[in-house]
Amino acid sequence: MRLSDGATAAEHNEAADRVIRNMPGWKGKKPSEEISDGPEFPWPLDYLWGWFGEFSMGLKSDGMGPVMASWGDVEEYNGAMHLDMEPWEKTTLVRLAYLRASVQSEKQAADMKNK
Repeated sequence: MRLSDGATAAEHNEAADRVIRNMPGWKGKKPSEEISDGPEFPWPLDYLWGWFGEFSMGLKSDGMGPVMASWGDVEEYNGAMHLDMEPWEKTTLVRLAYLRASVQSEKQAADMKNK
């Protein structure tokens, strides 16, 4: 079936693959090879994922490594957004920030190793 621009979805996918393969730093993997089938997203916690996205944007970097979050950062965000977070929600934001920093650190190490 042709789309409104006259191309098929398969043609769009092939064009996207060509663009991605030509991106600087691309290692030749197809996007589908990098994305694993993980657990289903916990939709009742979508609000918390949104908070984490906003919270992460406000974290300060010292330029010496991945950005970490402190309990003070969570309290500042909680107050600035006029939220009334439960303790488990605050803990989750700190844990997510830690996981994010761990992933960034592993990626930086792998990038340095591949140079």
